[in-house]
Amino acid sequence: MLRPWSFLAMMAQVPMGIVVRRIRAENKTYGNIAVWISLILIQPVAILLYIQDLFYRDFIQEKS
Repeated sequence: MLRPWSFLAMMAQVPMGIVVRRIRAENKTYGNIAVWISLILIQPVAILLYIQDLFYRDFIQEKS
């Protein structure tokens, strides 16, 4: 089973960087908010999805 969560989270940072650069040129506060949202939401969600897959693989599928 393919588990691309970490890879997708890292790849989401590339377009997010482009968006933040454009936002920062207009208003530095919104650019700062966008960076913090990506740090607080995108990476932890990817980690949680990876842990969920790991838990399912190791504990749920073994019992089936």
